[in-house]
Amino acid sequence: MRLLRKLYIVTLIFITIGVLTGCDKSSSVIEKARAMYSLDEDMPITILDSKRKQNGEAYNTKIVKGRIGNARRFNGRDSYIRTSLNFKGWTGLTISLWVKPESGSRNEPTIILDNGHSEKRNCALQVLPFAKGITAAKRFFVWHCPKSDASFEVPLDNWSHVILTVDITQQVLEVFLNGTLVSDRDVPEPFKFDGTPLYLGRWAVGEFRFFKGTIDEVLIWDKTLSQKEIENLHEFYSTSPG
Repeated sequence: MRLLRKLYIVTLIFITIGVLTGCDKSSSVIEKARAMYSLDEDMPITILDSKRKQNGEAYNTKIVKGRIGNARRFNGRDSYIRTSLNFKGWTGLTISLWVKPESGSRNEPTIILDNGHSEKRNCALQVLPFAKGITAAKRFFVWHCPKSDASFEVPLDNWSHVILTVDITQQVLEVFLNGTLVSDRDVPEPFKFDGTPLYLGRWAVGEFRFFKGTIDEVLIWDKTLSQKEIENLHEFYSTSPG
């Protein structure tokens, strides 16, 4: 009986250590982020970056309950967020966000995030029109960088944790959905990020392609996170109360 009790106590200790270790690892990853937009503000316009003061402004978004705390809903007509963050000179990039696209969206291309993408520079996360083979309960997302697209499906009206990476030196981009690698593509040739600031909810260089849905917990790193770091980050958010 005493032996069983000791084994039980030892097991609890190891479980506790494992949980704490996981929290420490995810906290370390978050601390290394260059920008963090939790979108928890109760202020309708001001968007705060809790990392390096690269704040932003929201236009016509609605403060709603998010995956964690508050979030911002985009109406698909004129809602967007303009940040003061740009990726100029970066050779690696990771973006983590929670997104909930809405049913009833227009069947046309929209943009969740963008920093002035083109065929020569910068990147964007896009939502494409309904495609053949895609059910009405899902939307077709594309992580687009110059001359390369990584596509994946995301359910409507539900939260999904999306992590996007690009390594310009190694010429590869990846997409993780809820902690699992779902798409990766080679980038045919190196490209550069310019000084265009990051926008959420529309194209950065024109007031169109407005996204309809909700975005929460946007974190950005100036490097490509490892798969283990991504797994730790997703595990942290998955166990965080909503």
